Amino acid sequence: QLLKSAEQELPPVSDRQAVLKTLDLCYHELDQGYLAEMEREGLAAVLLTTEALEEAMKEPPEDSPALLRGRWIRDHRTARGPARVGWTRVQVGPRLQGRVIEFRRPDGR
Repeated sequence: QLLKSAEQELPPVSDRQAVLKTLDLCYHELDQGYLAEMEREGLAAVLLTTEALEEAMKEPPEDSPALLRGRWIRDHRTARGPARVGWTRVQVGPRLQGRVIEFRRPDGR
């Protein structure tokens, strides 16, 4: 029933990639997406509570690059000069002459 509903919402497109892209976007919409609807209907398992997610946003897991990234941003927020921060590393200084700091987990990953 959920897929039939999704098909009705999709524009008439013959390109399979466009259809898959639309389904993917609809699936991942927060609160109103297909996954959220499946969770509400009991068709998909809820792995974490909202409270657990909010806590993780404030206190990332100790074995996660997010902890190191957050600490780096907090400790260097008033520093001058260019810095580009990504999920797993930060580049400090000019693009060609700067240095790269990797945010690695304790196990090296």
